Amino acid sequence: MDINEIFHITKLDEFINNIIEPVMLYDEKGVLLYSNESAENIARVEQLVKIRKKLTFNEQVIYFETAELKEEKGDAFKYIYSKEVETILNTINDGIYISDSKGFTLLVNDKYAEMTGIAKNEVEGRHISELIFSGYKGQDRCNRIIIKKNG
Repeated sequence: MDINEIFHITKLDEFINNIIEPVMLYDEKGVLLYSNESAENIARVEQLVKIRKKLTFNEQVIYFETAELKEEKGDAFKYIYSKEVETILNTINDGIYISDSKGFTLLVNDKYAEMTGIAKNEVEGRHISELIFSGYKGQDRCNRIIIKKNG
């Protein structure tokens, strides 16, 4: 399977083009497959932290690489997780799906798992494009994404 088939199924290229930070996709040999416009300016930006995550589409592996500016205050403005937050989210009677700005799933609550029939561990940590490719379908409703397993 080539990158164009993955783009056709998942719209990953469109998603990446809407990310402000530079994003590059590499194959397992390190060959650049795709990058957004921000990636062209990456050499000009100082104090970047590179982040690389592995995406899997059947046997095809692609590495999603991006860069973020280092923050002087460390992780103060990053997503904060605790048992208390998890308890609060699991008492809410709505399904909650939380992802980062790059499309990686951070958290889903128990109600989300119940509503969709998808186990939390099937979704958390995975990129939205992997979920779509694996047979989950996304629906944009009121600025939130609801993912359900195709049946």
